[in-house]
Amino acid sequence: MVTIAVHGTASRKVPPELARVVVVSTATGDDRGAVVSRVVAQHERLAGEAARFEESGAAEGWHSDGLTTGITWDWHTIEGSNERHRQFCADADVTVTFRDVASLQTWLVDVAQRDDVEVSEVRWELTDASRTAALSLLRAAAVTDAVTRAVDLADAAGLGTPRLAAIFEPGLRPGTGEGGPVPMYARAMAADSGGGGGLDLRPQDIELTAAVSADFVTD
Repeated sequence: MVTIAVHGTASRKVPPELARVVVVSTATGDDRGAVVSRVVAQHERLAGEAARFEESGAAEGWHSDGLTTGITWDWHTIEGSNERHRQFCADADVTVTFRDVASLQTWLVDVAQRDDVEVSEVRWELTDASRTAALSLLRAAAVTDAVTRAVDLADAAGLGTPRLAAIFEPGLRPGTGEGGPVPMYARAMAADSGGGGGLDLRPQDIELTAAVSADFVTD
C-alpha cells in the first residue's frame, strides 16, 4: 500500500458589497481645552452625518469608540539649546459601513478637505451571508483539487485508483507543529490616506481562498 499526501486549494475574486471607513477627528496644541473642543466639534459633525447615512439606507451602520486625550513631547531648539515642549492631543473616530459607494466617495472627498480630520482606512468587505456561501463553494473546490492531484500522482507512478484516507483543514494535520486551526480566509486591498499618497476610493475585489491537505492510499 502506498500513501499519497497532497494539498488542495481554490480561490476566487469577488466584487465587494460593503465599504467600512474609519474617519478620525484629531488635533494637537498647547491648550488642552482648545484641542478637545476642536476634536469634539468635528466628531459631532461626523457622527451626525454617519447617523443620517444609516437613516437613508446608504450605510448599514456606524459606531464610535469615543474621545481619547493625551500628552506628547517634542524637542525644540531655543537659542541654541534643545528643550522639551509639552503638547496636548486628542482624537475621536467614527466607523461607518457603507452600502452605497457613491455616497461614500462624495462624503470622503468632502471630509478630506476638513481641518482636524483624517481618513484612517477604507476596507472593502462582503456581507456575512455572501462570504459564507462563497467559502462553502471554495472548500468543495479545494477538496476536488486535492482529489485531482492524488489521481495525477497515482497515474504517474503506475498505481491504482487512490482512496481517500484522511482530510485536514489548515493547522489540523497531526505532527506538523502548527499552532491550531487556520480558517479559510479573505483578503481585500485597503485604501489608505496616510503618507501623502492620496486616497483610492475605487472598489477593490476581495480574494477568497480555501485550502486542505489530504492523505490517499493505493494498493
